[in-house]
Amino acid sequence: MTEQGSTWKDLWHLIRAEGEHRERDLSASLDWNAIAHLAHRTGLGPLLYHGLQSLDTSVPPRILTDLEADYYLVAAANTLRFQELGEILQHLATFGIPVLVLKGAALAGTAYGNIALRPMADLDLLIPREFMVQVPRLLEPLGYQRMPGPPGHSLAYDAQFGGEIGLTKATPAGVFMLDIHWHLLAHQWLHHATSIDMETLWQAALSFEVDDQNALQFCPEDAVLHVCLHAGFSHAYAYLLNLVDVDRAVAYFADLNWDRVLQRAHDFEVRVPTYFGLRFAHDLMKTPVPDQVWAALRPAVLRRWGVGHLAGPERTLQGDPSPLPGSSRYLLHLALLDGLPGILRLARFLALPGDDWLAIRYGLTGSADIRLARFWHPFRMAQTWLSVLVQALRKGKRPGSTGS
Repeated sequence: MTEQGSTWKDLWHLIRAEGEHRERDLSASLDWNAIAHLAHRTGLGPLLYHGLQSLDTSVPPRILTDLEADYYLVAAANTLRFQELGEILQHLATFGIPVLVLKGAALAGTAYGNIALRPMADLDLLIPREFMVQVPRLLEPLGYQRMPGPPGHSLAYDAQFGGEIGLTKATPAGVFMLDIHWHLLAHQWLHHATSIDMETLWQAALSFEVDDQNALQFCPEDAVLHVCLHAGFSHAYAYLLNLVDVDRAVAYFADLNWDRVLQRAHDFEVRVPTYFGLRFAHDLMKTPVPDQVWAALRPAVLRRWGVGHLAGPERTLQGDPSPLPGSSRYLLHLALLDGLPGILRLARFLALPGDDWLAIRYGLTGSADIRLARFWHPFRMAQTWLSVLVQALRKGKRPGSTGS
């Protein structure tokens, strides 16, 4: 076991307050500086502080003070975020817009059991696609403004084809960041490479109350599926907190219907990213997953090697501050696709995205310009992906280790 792996093992046992750490004083045998550094860097300081409260062990005062500060800083920040979320939900409810709360805001009070234990960089909300253009404008009276996107990513483009729209609000307490989603995945090419049925997810959603306001959250099986996909597709398994989300969701939903998880993964063509989200969490935290789940989801040896070459728990723990470069991230996305049908649909979309896409993406208005774009766009995509492949082969950078 590497030194980093040993530190992680000690950290996780302290967080879970289990095993040998219940039985003896570890003050002389633990490297508290290394443990506290890893906890702080990965956003697990509040969880560690919480876990230490149930242990009869001596913690260096300076370490305990720093961890306590982490805990109360997250508690204060999240209290403000949940108050803000309540105002947003109340405001959108007046327009009859359904809202499903995602990720940290949905997990903090449920799977974590305490909003002080799950740091958040932003709020994430899912709304029906037909409201995507409307919602940013409706939130302007609350002080929210759309963050500028990459070239070509207009509001109309992101609302119709992208997966999310980013908004910000400046307040005396700091800047609130809000991501509005209509799809489970933020990257539009993945919409074509998978078969995620958003209507199915909405129909299975459960009621959720935030600051006395009604909203929705994913049912347990869809919540587990989502955190697995988010860890891989959105962050390339770079952030330890994403894998802790997987572990916490599985542990929290004691009556989890694994057959339903498997059916969703099969129907949505996301068996591979579901497998690796669970696999990496299990490798790091012994997340309890039934044997039949591994048997049903396990990819072929070559696929496991490909994903392991680009990402994995060992790399997550190493703490490289640089994120996985874009070229390697694209290759990881390809490696996480279930198989040839999804890859072929992706290739077709990249080469032939449709006239509406070409017009909005490139700001074209004339039919002649659109017809010309049908010709040059496939060559542009081929050049882009060839560049991605060349860069990925030249670089071997590792994913980072902190995140939102």
